Amino acid sequence: MKKITQKRKAFTLLELIIALGIMALVSAIILPFFLGNYKSLDETSARSELQHEAQTVNSLTSQKLMEVKEIKEIKDIHNLDAIDSSLEVNLKYLIYLDGERKENKLELVNNKLEFIENSTASRKATGGNIESIFIKPLSEGKAFKETQGVTLNIKFKNEKREYSIENIINFRNKSK
Repeated sequence: MKKITQKRKAFTLLELIIALGIMALVSAIILPFFLGNYKSLDETSARSELQHEAQTVNSLTSQKLMEVKEIKEIKDIHNLDAIDSSLEVNLKYLIYLDGERKENKLELVNNKLEFIENSTASRKATGGNIESIFIKPLSEGKAFKETQGVTLNIKFKNEKREYSIENIINFRNKSK
């Protein structure tokens, strides 16, 4: 009788080491591309988030501040009164009368911009990651109480990026 033997096909240790070496080499070449794309995506996402917040804040501040009839009070971050100033101020809050002579407040609280309508006592917070708001009278040499508009420079910052916007706002209801 003939003895039937089966040959087992398997990988030798040498073949496994060569395969692992090739895989490591290919991974070493491809991995930096994936990491670079991941970092790029992360930066783009952070920038996009700040730009979205800036657009939201810019839209709301423009809408609210265009209605200014009179600036009643303005304080800087050191709580100094700036109503008679014609210089740029790092804004803490701004109290103004709108076209209907209702008092409103714009305030920077915990890196968010809040609009407070005193007639209804409603608070509307917008944005986030706001580092500072610089405001100056639009009319050169005029104080905030006399100006026909303001220039806002809002700086946003998160853990990865900084972004700033500048907006010129003319008061529609301010009498000349």
